[in-house]
Amino acid sequence: MKKIISFLILIAFNQSIYSQNTFNLKEKSNTVYGRFGIEPTYVLGIGYLHSFKLDKINRNLTLFGEVSSPTKIFGYKNYETKLGGILNVIEHKGFGLTYNLNFSMGHVETKNFDSQKFAFANKLLLGYFNRKWYLAFSGEHEKIFANKIKHSQYYRDFIFPEAKDGWYKGAGGNIQLGIETGTTIKECLDLRFEFKIPKSEKFDSYNGSPVNVNLTVGYRF
Repeated sequence: MKKIISFLILIAFNQSIYSQNTFNLKEKSNTVYGRFGIEPTYVLGIGYLHSFKLDKINRNLTLFGEVSSPTKIFGYKNYETKLGGILNVIEHKGFGLTYNLNFSMGHVETKNFDSQKFAFANKLLLGYFNRKWYLAFSGEHEKIFANKIKHSQYYRDFIFPEAKDGWYKGAGGNIQLGIETGTTIKECLDLRFEFKIPKSEKFDSYNGSPVNVNLTVGYRF
């Protein structure tokens, strides 16, 4: 059960590298990255982002995609994919505010059932950014709006014979509050560390680690 809960609350925690790229859009507007973290189980992820300038509103927009998987149940049957965009809303003397909107789809397979989840998330990142480093506070809300569940024969034989397969309304969501920091080395290597406290929508605790931490390495080109 802990594996299921851990997978369902996976969140795109790489927004800080995205935001650094968004505020410092120069000749290098593409980034590939990898990350390893606890969310609240061990997770590996890879992703790509592209930033470009919106001249009409004088803002930078970053589009990104990512795929990740828990290490204990690693593979194509247990994954999360994410697509989204980030806009630098406010920028003044190094201080900035970004807004992130993303959509995610994830799949997990267990002894009892297979589950396909669909969710969207909103995130605000507020902090100080310059060309070499940044420090920011973050707040994110993810809402799971649908699950497609198929129960196993084992589950029907030994736990609940009348279980019904099909679409179910999403079981709530989660909130992440924390701090992020990072640096850029030689204009091409991004390093980022984040520390987050995960809560349910009612601010209850999740099973597993009481905090989420991630280390991300990105390469700009």
